[in-house]
Amino acid sequence: MKLIQVPFFAISLLIIDNCIAYNDNIIVLSPPQQTSKEGFFSLRWNNMNSKDNLSLQLSLDKHFSPILKSYKLSSQNQIALSGFNEGRYYFRLTDGFEHQISNSVTVDVKHRTLSSAINLFLLGAILFLILLFALYFSGRYKQQPKLR
Repeated sequence: MKLIQVPFFAISLLIIDNCIAYNDNIIVLSPPQQTSKEGFFSLRWNNMNSKDNLSLQLSLDKHFSPILKSYKLSSQNQIALSGFNEGRYYFRLTDGFEHQISNSVTVDVKHRTLSSAINLFLLGAILFLILLFALYFSGRYKQQPKLR
């Protein structure tokens, strides 16, 4: 199913870009390219021109009822978000009057399994021990001066 979602998303994004290329009032919000496995991700949007008082709204419902959080934005064109639990999150940009001025995007967060996290930790520990071993033994043997 994910193989179908990626091309569909890419094609729909191209269609959206072509349809609104001549309208400066609409902002295109772009989600991350893949499912977040760590609970953090970045959202980007096109140039805002003279848009002030933008907010990024977060909801667990695709109809944005209720809105869980609203992030006030300045003249930036991206935001990095972190600390999300597993689940599906919906985002959209609104103006100062709470009117939607962008497309809605979906971000899926699916954390790694505990066994995967333990394996990564053990791999890091083994590499750290190899580094300590190499540092310890490299200092024990002094280089001999070169004879001519």
